[in-house]
Amino acid sequence: LKTDIDVLLCGRIEQRKGSRSIPGLCQDLIVGKPNIRIAIVGYGDDDIWLKAALEGMQKNVEFVGKVSFGDMITYYQRSCVYVSTSYYEGLPGTCLEAMSMCLPVVVWDFPFYRGVVDNGQTGFLTPPEDRLLMVDRVLRLLGDRKLANAMGKRGRALVEREYSWEILSDILFREYY
Repeated sequence: LKTDIDVLLCGRIEQRKGSRSIPGLCQDLIVGKPNIRIAIVGYGDDDIWLKAALEGMQKNVEFVGKVSFGDMITYYQRSCVYVSTSYYEGLPGTCLEAMSMCLPVVVWDFPFYRGVVDNGQTGFLTPPEDRLLMVDRVLRLLGDRKLANAMGKRGRALVEREYSWEILSDILFREYY
């Protein structure tokens, strides 16, 4: 598959998951790279607001909506960088999925991402609401495929080493049984 999506945002479309930060981020990314291609995959109670806020950006931004898990794999494969503006996660599933697909990640620096994202190695942690730094890091990865590929490979290795189903199920059984 070809990588025809520069930036992938995916997950629940809710305020606590950062939906209100997405339009500004998209605008800033478009200013930094006018031909950028952004896909937003997901659904939730903030769909209508987000669609309206993205009005006028359809040339660069595709709001895909809900897709099956099988189709989601294709979106990861077609993408260059995974981005999340989420303020709330338990175990950040879509970030781990993206890393397992060898995508470098750029996320807000919250405790639930620390340990999952090794800053500067598997992706970038950016201070919450520092959209300009987030944009800078995304554009850096899009402009440096060698760096992006190295981060993606290290992310995949980290997921295999620390977040496989076998490891997670062992932790769950130890903690709860």
